[in-house]
Amino acid sequence: MKSIGKLSVDAIDQGHITEVMLSIEKGGHPRKAPVILSVINRIFGYALAHRFTRNNPAQGLPLSDILKPMPIWQATI
Repeated sequence: MKSIGKLSVDAIDQGHITEVMLSIEKGGHPRKAPVILSVINRIFGYALAHRFTRNNPAQGLPLSDILKPMPIWQATI
């Protein structure tokens, strides 16, 4: 899985976030991608509020443009 953990906050851009999301999908866990993107977005929100960075590369990044469509599961009774 791609990692952004060793990069400085200012060095991370949307390309890095996209690589992480694609790595999650490739690892067979595409349903975790929205949760992880949300966590990344909140971390950058905190970093913005405390002036650790000037941008949030996760904000407005549409997963639908990055990941393949997920199948819709329907329960059968």
